[in-house]
Amino acid sequence: MSKAIRIHAHGGPEVLTYEDSDPGQPGAGQILIRHTAIGLNFIDIY
Repeated sequence: MSKAIRIHAHGGPEVLTYEDSDPGQPGAGQILIRHTAIGLNFIDIY
């Protein structure tokens, strides 16, 4: 099970929620990529 930070409403950082996320299985002609590190910038939540 993956984790995701999701935004379900407008607002500041308080509206960010840390949730379980199921990416499912890739279909024909698709791939699934594992992220080991990501960056979150101020503009991403502005």
